[in-house]
Amino acid sequence: MEPGPIPAATRRAVDTALDAATESDEALESVVARALARASRQLAVVAVRPQSCMRVDRIELVALEGGLLLLAVGGADGPLPTTTWKPSSGSERTLVPHAERWIRARLPVAGAPGLRALAGRARAEATADRGAYLADVLGRAARLLESREQTAVQIEGADHIASQPEFQSASRLRALVSLLSERAPLTRALESFAESRRPRVSIGRENGAGAIQDCSLVGRGIEIHGQRGSLGVLGPVRMPYPLLVSLVAYLGERLVERH
Repeated sequence: MEPGPIPAATRRAVDTALDAATESDEALESVVARALARASRQLAVVAVRPQSCMRVDRIELVALEGGLLLLAVGGADGPLPTTTWKPSSGSERTLVPHAERWIRARLPVAGAPGLRALAGRARAEATADRGAYLADVLGRAARLLESREQTAVQIEGADHIASQPEFQSASRLRALVSLLSERAPLTRALESFAESRRPRVSIGRENGAGAIQDCSLVGRGIEIHGQRGSLGVLGPVRMPYPLLVSLVAYLGERLVERH
């Protein structure tokens, strides 16, 4: 399949929307999703991953009553939530001071990836019991960071997809409404495009189970304000693929130019 031409009027409308975003307080991902929905006459989705490489400057462990341990992670952007757990062995509490000193000497690190890398070092450098304990603490710290991070998803053009003949039956429409309200399947499907610098097409069951398997998705990876993500067009399997591939490619390239 060869990409199709983008009508001159459509290209001008997209350019105008993106150029106006520079002077607007509206989030760029919202502008991009709306411009893509209008140009494609389909459902447009933009998913932006959170910034996961926050600098971690401190990790604190506190022994609590009842054998619980509290873990707090701090960064330059302020304190992060804490987590508590009860070690499998009470003797692990005696490792708290050593763990804090070992970790403190090796900070800062860059977010969850840095913490996981540090856990690997702990297993290699420390004794078996201390290495396992340090790896557990650092793994929990990494998961604590990751639990705060939810992909921001912007959806525009729901009326376009709902008006398609394929979704006029009551059962298909209910499934579509569920897909748009419970966004996890759509987000997972779109995130599969995040590392692709060129548009790809995913059809039917390739997108996952449920209502999304009645759809096609044209998407590619993007970067907005230093954050990686994806943009795409969701619609029925019967779609004008050459035009949509060109639109997704064009919007992605315009975002590269703004970076």
